[in-house]
Parts: sequence; C-alpha cells; structure tokens
Amino acid sequence: MSIQVVVELDESGCLRKLDSRGHAIGVRNDNVACAAVSVLVRTAARTIIAHGDFDLLGDASTAGLLRCELAGKRELPESTRRWLRGVTEFLVTGLQDTARDYPDDVRLEINNETGG
Repeated sequence: MSIQVVVELDESGCLRKLDSRGHAIGVRNDNVACAAVSVLVRTAARTIIAHGDFDLLGDASTAGLLRCELAGKRELPESTRRWLRGVTEFLVTGLQDTARDYPDDVRLEINNETGG
C-alpha cells in the first residue's frame, strides 16, 4: 500500500484542503516515508489550529487517515495570509521532497483554484 496525499490550494497559494491516506509499504514503525508524511501533515494541521484564526474541519479517525479543510473566513488580513502561505509552502515542499525521494511509497497531487 502507498500513501496518497491531495493538497488543495486557494488562489493565493494557501492551504484549503488536505487529504492524506494510507501507509507506506513495510513495517509501520520502520518506514521513513510514512513517518515523514505523518509528521508533515499532523504538524501543519496542529500549527494552523494553534494560530486561532482558522476553523479546521477534519477527520483523523483511523490510522493512516488525515483529512482537513479550512473553513470560516475567506478574507484574511494580509499578515495572516502570509503566515498561512508560509505554513503551506513548508508543508508542500516537505511533501514534494518526500514524494521525490520515495516515489514507490508516496503519491502527491497538488490542486490550485486558479487551475495552475
């Protein structure tokens, strides 16, 4: 089994939705790709929740699943939007690097509202 990650960005490159599911092949507690994706998606979600300006709706009810969607304010102050863009860029860069380094274990899809 592999990990499938879908990231949806808004028109300014900020995270809108995240869907990560599955486990990398191998022993669950001894797989670098699985650990990397888990740390990246969980930390991004927890960082966004801790900021306090966002409602994050989601599901992490089973092992190997994390789905979340930013809800609430679409019009954010520019400073908050820059902060969210930074968190998003960190998440996407980490996921891209992991997918590049472990192509048999991680499939990444990035969708942008602008179609790009």
